[in-house]
Amino acid sequence: MLLDGSVPLATRMNHPSDTHFAPAKINLFLDIVGKRADGFHEIETVMVPIDLGDRLRVSGAPELTVVANRADVPNGEANLAHRIVRAAESVFGRPLAARIEIEKHLPPGSGLGAGSSDAAAALRAVLALHSLEVPVEVQESIAARVGSDTAFFVRGRPALCTGRGEQVRPISAPQPLWLVLVLGAPPAPTKEVYAALRHEGPRRESGPLREVLSRGELPPDDLIFNRLESAAFERFPELRRIADRLHAVAGRPAHLSGSGSAFYLLADHVREAAMLGESIRRATGLDALIASTIASEEAI
Repeated sequence: MLLDGSVPLATRMNHPSDTHFAPAKINLFLDIVGKRADGFHEIETVMVPIDLGDRLRVSGAPELTVVANRADVPNGEANLAHRIVRAAESVFGRPLAARIEIEKHLPPGSGLGAGSSDAAAALRAVLALHSLEVPVEVQESIAARVGSDTAFFVRGRPALCTGRGEQVRPISAPQPLWLVLVLGAPPAPTKEVYAALRHEGPRRESGPLREVLSRGELPPDDLIFNRLESAAFERFPELRRIADRLHAVAGRPAHLSGSGSAFYLLADHVREAAMLGESIRRATGLDALIASTIASEEAI
């Protein structure tokens, strides 16, 4: 239960012991460094996991099977969880049969990395099922084969991610941040957002934001940055209208996570987050979930 008495749509970290939690993420910072020869974009992003996400059940089976509980999430070979296990099989030279059941609570295509997180959770669970102890660096290498942000979810801790997102450097963020996660905006396919991207304005640096996080402080809104936001608003004007409405209701900016379409608003504490969430639900009819980031002292 949330403080306002409502039940969140997403499963939180305190999940049953027979399931595996797959946390979502938000981007506190995202800038585009340039276009790569392989067609991907070179990025610099600060991503932090949150305590809302999906849930997986993994069990023994004669062959690899992946099923999800939403019609808009693919089963079988089209699912990232299936692809990551196949990638692991190619590395270890042996089959890793399992039945993977994905209980989705966060909608796909929201900029929260849920599919990538599901894949990373599936990799960990399948390796454990087959009693394989694999260094985290090897798991990250496998994860990088199937998605740009999948490697981030192997550790599931705040990180600076570069390259196309697969180069992961954990950062210190010792205090959780409270936020309101706003869902229900129209989907914003990543490819379409990147196609609308215009490299306008000077490069931004994530250093000041990381310094604030390392001190355990709430970052001011002017340190939160997402280069994809203007492209998403240009390609999908409804997202701009929603952002403006959220700003008017909350009296503070609503930030797009990744390429969208989920927004988040930072709060000073859980009570403020609960009040903001209630105001947003009443004024917009959108889902407004109370969440916190997953903190970490780890930094390399």
